Amino acid sequence: MDPDGAGWGLRVVPTLGHLRIPTVSNGVIDRALYGRIADGHGRSSVKNTIAPLARVIQQAVRDGIIDINPAKVTGWQKTYKQAEDELDDPRSLALPTWEALETLADALVTRSADQFPGWGNLIRFAAGTAARIGEVSGVRAGDIDRRAWTWDVCRQTIPGPGGLIDKGTKGKRRRTVPLTPEIRDLVGRTPRRGRPRPRSAATLRYDPYRTIATASRVPTVRIAL
Repeated sequence: MDPDGAGWGLRVVPTLGHLRIPTVSNGVIDRALYGRIADGHGRSSVKNTIAPLARVIQQAVRDGIIDINPAKVTGWQKTYKQAEDELDDPRSLALPTWEALETLADALVTRSADQFPGWGNLIRFAAGTAARIGEVSGVRAGDIDRRAWTWDVCRQTIPGPGGLIDKGTKGKRRRTVPLTPEIRDLVGRTPRRGRPRPRSAATLRYDPYRTIATASRVPTVRIAL
């Protein structure tokens, strides 16, 4: 198999194949691209992923389906240099204090379209637990032990064909994460909810950004905290 064919069949189609071309945005491609980099794919693999994707979407531009090719990504190789810097001095990229994190979370809420406070809680929980976004999306009420204040990380929830899907953690290993006092307070402020009525497993898909959020929005599945 040629390199571009491998990039298309092994990386582009599994990641973006369920999307219609008009829905493929710059943000979608960026998340897919930087996700591959974070997973340890080398420069050549990423390059062979971008090349066929850019050609296919450029054809859609010529056919008048879309106006701009979002797959013309630049600057992605700088991410590898950043990763090297993180390995050399990881603390240099960290937020210095919890107050700095609060400032960042509040700014995100202010800049969001509907100023939903749950976005700030998402940032706080992710930073306070050093968890991946998929793991934060997959947290359930029963995963948190309020006596020992620990979180049993056992799944991640990610977008997939037809909606959200649950899968195992990266490395397929469960782990226990202690919750800091700040995160305990965040979890403690989350209102208790009733248990969901019995449904088929396929319908129990939780909205990833409402699990740690406040009660100003109704989640897809109601859980008991």
